[in-house]
Amino acid sequence: MWMITIRSPEGEPQEYILKPGTNTIGRKLSNDIIISDSSASRIHADIHFSTAENKLLITDLDSTNGTYLNRQKVAGKAPLVARDIVRIGTCLMTVHHLHADKDPVERRKAGTRPLTRDMVIESFDSNAVLLYDIARQLNTLVDIEPALEKVTSLIQMSMGANSCQLLMASEFDNLEVIDFPASIAELAITTRSAVVIPDVMSEEDARIRESAILHRIRSALCVPIQASDESLLGLIYMYKSDPESRIACGIIPTPIVCIASA
Repeated sequence: MWMITIRSPEGEPQEYILKPGTNTIGRKLSNDIIISDSSASRIHADIHFSTAENKLLITDLDSTNGTYLNRQKVAGKAPLVARDIVRIGTCLMTVHHLHADKDPVERRKAGTRPLTRDMVIESFDSNAVLLYDIARQLNTLVDIEPALEKVTSLIQMSMGANSCQLLMASEFDNLEVIDFPASIAELAITTRSAVVIPDVMSEEDARIRESAILHRIRSALCVPIQASDESLLGLIYMYKSDPESRIACGIIPTPIVCIASA
């Protein structure tokens, strides 16, 4: 079974089970998959599900603003596989398969992720919906803590995490009381890098693996928030407990949140 999850700035994620044959996508209410975005055409694209081959094929139907697959504009038709990201306007569509673990997609290893130019570009492009909404809403906020709480709320909605919490630097001495493995938070603080655990069952560090299992966490992400003077303002940590899930649906999570000191 194939499923599409749609995330947009306008509300909660929506899920669509793909039916055999053609699934139309667009603003028109008669479409199989409705995109509530003014930049989407009335009938924008379609996804064909071949049950005989268990394969998907997406076709851009000469839309005005185009259809993008993994940051590349679709010219005509293109095959889809599990964890592909399709963008139409500001809406992101993630492809899921019922047996995603069997798909020939390389798993990401847990650990720290150094911030590179290529990773920044990929994060900004892949998280276009999230960053657009963060920028729009933060324009009305002045104080750092309410701003970070808004960021946390938007990240949880956009990434579909079971939990996403903000931990200010003043609370770093009480890591043992948070509903998240302290060992992961400590690693993010020490390395000042995002710590990614795509699958705790594959984690080599026994302490992290056992702590995550104890908290019933299947995948996790912990991102340090650093000010322009290089001091740490806090951490944003999130997790998923669904055995079939992956943090950010395969998107490379990086320390994208960086607040300048006043």
